[in-house]
Amino acid sequence: MACGDDAAASVRQVAHTDTGVTDKVWAALTAMIKLEDKVKGQAEAMKSQRQKIEDLTGRVIRLEAHLELLTSAAMIKRLGSR
Repeated sequence: MACGDDAAASVRQVAHTDTGVTDKVWAALTAMIKLEDKVKGQAEAMKSQRQKIEDLTGRVIRLEAHLELLTSAAMIKRLGSR
């Protein structure tokens, strides 16, 4: 019976090892899926931030143009009043 006990122990060890490997693979897949979700969330946040930056850049450009026009008008007004 000793041989039979050894075989049963080997089968249990292989089954335990397979379960351990399966658990590790499952944990790795779960971690990868969670990481993918985080990456997608960050990509969406970056896209939103990029749009906000582009909008602010446009506003700054318009403000610069207004400032230049007002500065030019003030200079012309000074020169005209002399």
